[in-house]
Amino acid sequence: MNSLNDDLDVEPWYKQFWPWFIMALPASAVIAGITTVVIAYKNADSLVVDDYYKEGKAINLRIARIKEAENRGYTATLERLKGNFVYLKFASAKPISEQLTLDWVHPTHSERDFTMILNRQADDSYQGQAGQATDGRWYLRLSVGDEWLLKTEIGVASSNTEFNPK
Repeated sequence: MNSLNDDLDVEPWYKQFWPWFIMALPASAVIAGITTVVIAYKNADSLVVDDYYKEGKAINLRIARIKEAENRGYTATLERLKGNFVYLKFASAKPISEQLTLDWVHPTHSERDFTMILNRQADDSYQGQAGQATDGRWYLRLSVGDEWLLKTEIGVASSNTEFNPK
């Protein structure tokens, strides 16, 4: 009489399909979790402003500088030209400074922020060239030191913008 066990040819567990299939499910979840952590770490969102506390303390100073530009009657038009050149013309009241500071603040990528100097020309306009591309959407801050400040936003499709005290 033959036993039932004698008729079965049993392979070791590691040569069978089902143990590997069952172990593959949690292993794939672990690999997917590690991959997600690596992707999140490498592509972390950057802060547009590094120190919000300092930014909060400086807001009153910024408001006073904007009001000073309004009191002086400063309004200007900025035009982006080919070759990353910038042309700025004041409407009526004009500052007496030989150089203006124009800060380009990118709305989403702080590593793209930069500052450029605009030099006064013979026709009382100001011109300068950016070291990087100025196409796209930007927040612009025009100032002379801590005296006054004009702010505006320039869009993706526009090459001109108005600086008005706000």
